[in-house]
Amino acid sequence: MRLTFVTGWAGYPEQFPLISREATVFTPFIEHGEEEILSALAAGEGDLLAWSTGAHMVLKHCDAILPRYARIVLAAPFLRFTDHVPERLLVRMIRGMERDPQKTLAAFYANCAEQTPPAFRPGHAPALLAGLEYLRVSEVNLLEPLEAHAAERVVLLHGNKDRIVPPAASEELLPRLPGATLHIANSGHKIAEALMLEHFS
Repeated sequence: MRLTFVTGWAGYPEQFPLISREATVFTPFIEHGEEEILSALAAGEGDLLAWSTGAHMVLKHCDAILPRYARIVLAAPFLRFTDHVPERLLVRMIRGMERDPQKTLAAFYANCAEQTPPAFRPGHAPALLAGLEYLRVSEVNLLEPLEAHAAERVVLLHGNKDRIVPPAASEELLPRLPGATLHIANSGHKIAEALMLEHFS
């Protein structure tokens, strides 16, 4: 299996050791900008897994990306982050990253139900702050459904206990992705690797 994995905001490869051992991993904002990720994915092949903000980026450029891959899993996707998270809470998080990024990240990982949070890297705080500003304005313009069968290889995967992005974010995608399927997992925002990988077996 040739797998490409795009993580979410503040998502590090060490949080997904099984996947990262086998996959080509892109970490938004920390290591890779949106344009770099788009360019790589639009030239890729094999299978694609994207989580949270990574899934959002895939959806933004789905016409160029989806046809390239045999199987696609979008975990905890969303069209627009502030449709499901009040902007005032996102602004509060931005202010928190400015004042005390370590404390803000610790609270975020706790809300993700992350059992083993990654080590705090002070040098990454500016990139992560820029990522929050990105989430404040970025949106997917899927106003019309994709052409029939364009998304038939897509699985939407969402945790029923997601405290960051509610399952409704995936549910609203279904009419826009004809042929896609939705799986609700017993999970928080951080979905277990096994639950994500089982859709590629």
